[in-house]
Amino acid sequence: MQSHAGTPRASSRRAARSRSTGVASVRAGALVRLVSAAWLLSAGAPLAAQLAAWPAGAGTEIGHAGQPGGLPAGFESSGAVWHPGRNRLLVVSDNGLLAELPTSGGATTTWPLAGDLEAVTLADPASSLVYVGVEQPDGVVEFDLATGLPTGNAWNLTPWMTAPGNDGLEALTWVDGVFVAGQQLDGRLFRFVLGPGGSVQFLGSQLSHLGRTDLADLHYDACSGVLYAIHDQANVIVEYDALGNFLREYALAGTDQEGVALVGGSPGNSTVIVVAQDTGEVVRYEAYPVAPCAPGSWDDLGGSTPGVAGAPRLVGSGPLQPGWPAALDLLSAPPSALLLAWLSFAPTPQPALGGTLHVLPFANQFLFAADAGGSFHVSTTWPAGVPSGTSVWFQFVVQDASVRHGLTLSNALRATAP
Repeated sequence: MQSHAGTPRASSRRAARSRSTGVASVRAGALVRLVSAAWLLSAGAPLAAQLAAWPAGAGTEIGHAGQPGGLPAGFESSGAVWHPGRNRLLVVSDNGLLAELPTSGGATTTWPLAGDLEAVTLADPASSLVYVGVEQPDGVVEFDLATGLPTGNAWNLTPWMTAPGNDGLEALTWVDGVFVAGQQLDGRLFRFVLGPGGSVQFLGSQLSHLGRTDLADLHYDACSGVLYAIHDQANVIVEYDALGNFLREYALAGTDQEGVALVGGSPGNSTVIVVAQDTGEVVRYEAYPVAPCAPGSWDDLGGSTPGVAGAPRLVGSGPLQPGWPAALDLLSAPPSALLLAWLSFAPTPQPALGGTLHVLPFANQFLFAADAGGSFHVSTTWPAGVPSGTSVWFQFVVQDASVRHGLTLSNALRATAP
């Protein structure tokens, strides 16, 4: 939260308060409407529960503003998100900076972005695009980490969530195709679909658990399906499910908490949580309890045939968890060769081109081309809702003039969801 002009900055930002307490139309189809309806139906009176003690370990500072190797001097952390595709933490400052740093601390990269920046989230971990929540006027700005510049896409949210003073948009996250924004004044959560040309579809809002005010940040872990909300003045972290139903809450470590991010996808019962504080600290805590999210498997089925550069080799990567990047890399193809990628859900292997085709009948096919070095890379985000144990088969047919039929096969991969 940015200080008002002429107001001294105290050690706690509460002293400055006057109150007492790309992705255009992302998944804006039937799934969004279904989830929206379920959220609105579930948004009744909150359930009371006893506040549990902070469940994680002691904190380790990883990015103190103004210290060597930390954030720039004067950086007032106001929102955070972990980017699994880059394995980096993104933090915004309400004085107009976006920063990226390792989750264990280290060299920091910063980019300027005009406005009172209060939150940051991403819709696609395989993309360089992130979405920054801005206060006064309340809205969302799309920013490209690859270029270090805003893309020009922006959305105005002031018709729905304007609040007096600096008590408006303070939190932002992305939940299965919907942007959820949090208002600091009353803790209310607003849900939007952001479309092309700045279009905004308002899907409704709900009060926070127990009507808690001073909402400071939101974070959604797509793998476990848990939405996290932190409230600075009450020093609590609240957990909801994806539909907004209250799950539990804990006392929150630290003070002046403005940002929260989980390093998600843990195969065990705990993971790292990072809390960004308005006074300039970014603190890492170990062993925060989460639902296990064991990774899926990539199985190499063989079947390749040799060509001019050897047998084309297909490699898969990613934990196959919802919201995480999944990638395919093809190596050892002829330079600039055409590539036909086949995808199957129920194949019957059969001999072909001196090897084995593991992807017939195929469910979909895509035409690509290798680069000058004979390699190819493609990545996407593993979708939510894939049933456990579901398998997808991948294999490439590669153009190669050096062989009899002019074609070779890569090995096949079977990706199985956890």
